[in-house]
Amino acid sequence: MGEIEAVLREHGSVQQCTVILLDENANKQLVGYVVRQGGTSITGPELLQYLRGKLPEYMVPSALVLLESLPLTPNGKVDRKALPRPSAGTGSRQYVAPRNPTEELLAGIWGQALRLRQVGVDDNFFELGGDSILTIQIVSRANKAGLRITPRDMFQNQTIAELAPVAARARAVESSAVAAGSFPLTPVQQWFFEQDLHRPRHFNQSALLKSVRALEPSHSMAALRIVLEHHDALRTRFSLEEGKWKQRTAAEETNTVYAFVDLSALNSSGQSSAIEMAAGELQGSLDLERGPLLRMAQFRLGSQEPDRLLIVLHHLIVDAVSWSILLEDFEMVLDQIQHGEPVALPDKTTSWREWALALEQYAESSELLEEVAIWTALDTERAAPLPRDYQEGDNTACSARTVSLRLTVEQTRILLQDAPRTHRIQIEETILAALARAFCEWSGQKVFAVHMEAHGREDIHPEINLTRTVGWFTTLHPAVLAIQEGASAEQQLRAVKEQLRAIPRRGLGYGVLRYLANGPVREMLAKLPTPEVSFNYLGNAELGRSDAFTSAPEARGPMQSGEESRFHVFDVTGAIDNGRLLMTWTYSENLHCSTTVQRIAERFQSAVEDLLACLQSSPDGAPSPADFPLAGLDREQLESVLRQFKQHVRSQKA
Repeated sequence: MGEIEAVLREHGSVQQCTVILLDENANKQLVGYVVRQGGTSITGPELLQYLRGKLPEYMVPSALVLLESLPLTPNGKVDRKALPRPSAGTGSRQYVAPRNPTEELLAGIWGQALRLRQVGVDDNFFELGGDSILTIQIVSRANKAGLRITPRDMFQNQTIAELAPVAARARAVESSAVAAGSFPLTPVQQWFFEQDLHRPRHFNQSALLKSVRALEPSHSMAALRIVLEHHDALRTRFSLEEGKWKQRTAAEETNTVYAFVDLSALNSSGQSSAIEMAAGELQGSLDLERGPLLRMAQFRLGSQEPDRLLIVLHHLIVDAVSWSILLEDFEMVLDQIQHGEPVALPDKTTSWREWALALEQYAESSELLEEVAIWTALDTERAAPLPRDYQEGDNTACSARTVSLRLTVEQTRILLQDAPRTHRIQIEETILAALARAFCEWSGQKVFAVHMEAHGREDIHPEINLTRTVGWFTTLHPAVLAIQEGASAEQQLRAVKEQLRAIPRRGLGYGVLRYLANGPVREMLAKLPTPEVSFNYLGNAELGRSDAFTSAPEARGPMQSGEESRFHVFDVTGAIDNGRLLMTWTYSENLHCSTTVQRIAERFQSAVEDLLACLQSSPDGAPSPADFPLAGLDREQLESVLRQFKQHVRSQKA
C-alpha cells in the first residue's frame, strides 16, 4: 500500500492520500482515498488511469474515493476505521463481485492464472491480459473443479457473467480407456521426420528441478509410473516401415524409466560434474522404436542440499502446454503417495491417438479445403535470403548462441492489458509488428517472412477436449507481413493485425493440408519456401511452475546432437517472465556475429517503444475490419458504416 500511496503523491493534483485493503465477507478490495490540491478538479477515474500508467494491474485500486479531508485519530494518524466504504461509480472500473458459487470459483481461477488480486464478473478475460494458452490452463482447472467448459466457451463468453451459465450446463468429454494401437503421424510429427536428422532419437525437451522437500525414491518412481499409465502419449513408439514413419501406443511401459543416483559422497563441484555427465547420457538414451521416450533420474546430494530431478522427454510426445500438465500431475500424485492418500488424477480428456485420427478426418473436410487458396496465395518468395556475416558457415546446433532483452513491467502491462482493451490488439500481434519492422530495417527488405509456431490445440470438433491431453500439438505455418514504406507506427500495427487475423484457426490448417490432404494439395504447399525466421510466443513462462519444485542450476545436458543442422537462421521466442516480456533471438555464430543480432534486438526495442507511444497517444484506437470478422467488411466499408453510426448518434442526441 505504501508504494501505491507514493505513486499517488507524485501526481500534482494530490495533496494527501491513503490506500487500504478492505476485507469484507471474504471479498478483498484495494481502495484509495485522496484529498485533492486546492483548485484542482481531477476525477477518480482520471487518477486511476494515471496509476495504470505507473503500476502493474494488481496494484491499481479497484475504487478511489475523493474526500475533503482524511479522518484522523487523536494522535494525528489516519483513522482507517472512519474511512467511508466506496460506493458504485467511485472508480473507472465498475467492479461487480461474484454473485453465486460458480462465479466465485471462476473468479478465483481467473485471478490465479492472471495473477490478479480481484476479478469482477464483467471483466473481459482478454482485456485482463489473457491469451489462448491461458485459456487451456483455466479450462483444465475449471474441469478439475467440476465446471465443464471448453476453450471455445471461453472465446465465445469472455466475461465470468457470460461464462458461468455455460459452465454450469456444459458436458465433459472424457476418455478413460487406455488408447493403445497404431495411428497416423500428426502434421508436426511428419514435419519432424521430414528434416531427416542424423540422430532423430535425440531431439528432446527436459527439465532439471530442485525439490523443495525431501523425496523418497520409491515415491518418485511410483508417481512417475502412474503418470506414464495415465497419459497414453508417453508410451508412444515410432517405426520406419517401407520408407514411412508410423506411430503406435504401447499398452504399458515395460522399460526402466527411473534411476536413483546417490552423489552425497562428492563435494559440490563433483556433484555438478556428475549430474552434467549423467544428464548427457540420459539425453541420448531415448529409443524411438523400442522406447522409452521418457526418463527420470533422481540425484541425492546429501542431507544439506535438496534432491535434483532430471526429466527428459522426446519432443515428439511433448510440448510446452503438456509440460504444465505433466508437472502438475506428477506433483499431485507424489503428494497423495507421501500422505498415504488414495491416488486419484483428474479425468482424462481426448487421447493423443483420437486427436491424430480427428486431424486425418479434418483433412478431408470441405471447410479445410477452402483454405488452400489462402496458403497458395502466400508470396513467401518475395522475401530474399537474409544477409549473413559469414557466407560459408554451417548452421549447426552446437554453433547456436542467444541474445535476449526484457521490456519493463510497465511496458509489458500496456501490451497485455491496455492494448487489448483500447485498441483490440493482442500482445503477439504487437510483437510481430515490431519484429517485422526490425528485420526489414536490418535486411533492407519490404516484407517479413516468418515461420510461426502456435500451441495447436484448436477446436475442430465439439466432442474433442484437449485441455489435459499430453502430446506435441504445435502448429507450424508461414506468414508474410508486408511493411508499407513511410507508414506510421499505428498504420503498421493495424496492417500486421489485419494480415495475422486473416489466417484461420491460428494456422492449424496449413500443416493438415501440407501433410494429410490429397496429393496435389500437398505438392502445391510443399513448393512454398520455408521462412528463415521462426517465431513462437509462449505466453506466461511461469505456466506450469510447481510449488514443490524449482529450477536447478546444474547443466541438464544437450537436448539434441550438436552436429544437427538448425531449422532456421533465427529462432525468436517471446514469453512473460516475472511480469516482463522476455525476447530471445537464437542464431548460429557460424552465420552471424553477436553484434549483428544485438542490433536487430535494439531495433525491435525501438519499434516496440514507437508502438507503445502510438497506443498511449490515441487511447481509443480506431476499429479495423479484423475486429468484426463476421461482418465481411473491407476498410472502406467499415469506415462508411462507422460514419453512418456516428451520424445516427448525433441525430438521436439532437
